[in-house]
Amino acid sequence: MERLHLNVKTGLQFRQAKQAKQNAIRKAITAGFFNHACRKDPQEGYKQISDNKQVFIHPSSSLFNYNPEWVIYHELVMTTKEYMREVLSIEPKWLLEVAPNYFKQVEENTISKRKKE
Repeated sequence: MERLHLNVKTGLQFRQAKQAKQNAIRKAITAGFFNHACRKDPQEGYKQISDNKQVFIHPSSSLFNYNPEWVIYHELVMTTKEYMREVLSIEPKWLLEVAPNYFKQVEENTISKRKKE
């Protein structure tokens, strides 16, 4: 391919470029739906960051059996439980980057005002 002056990526380079593009899209969606962020609850389901309400991943979701630690959802559907639809796994550090006025980093050992009450 050198003779044709084509830039050919190896398998690893292709996967890294693809992952970077996917992360950019996921981060953009996080910027738009940061107020729909949820964290995995140790007992079951997820807790919304905004109001601490318990929600669950809808059984039809591709993430249903995967159970990532942090997710963003598009809408909630109430059936027997409150289910999240259109769910996307995220990195928690993205929340600090895209919504610094809404989220702030705290020490892990610090108890929040909400938990003290």
